[in-house]
Amino acid sequence: MDVPKDRFRKFRRELQNQMKTCQLSAYALGRLTGLDPTFIKKLVVGARNPSRKTVLLIAKEIRAYTTLVSDSDAARLIKASGFPPPRNV
Repeated sequence: MDVPKDRFRKFRRELQNQMKTCQLSAYALGRLTGLDPTFIKKLVVGARNPSRKTVLLIAKEIRAYTTLVSDSDAARLIKASGFPPPRNV
């Protein structure tokens, strides 16, 4: 029996790295994004999968939170999710 591959493994790792860089807990990231902190924790541990909208929101809010995260870091988080980046209008 094949175990399904975690499609969001790279995203989870990148999210953990950026949260650590910013010294953000799941609770703090939840407050920044307006998402439930329990949902953030479940994203990090792999119990839930993000939607594209959630990924873009998290990347945007982490980028706006601190100068420790650059535009390229935010883009790397989005790319790690496997979702397409937002279109620049």
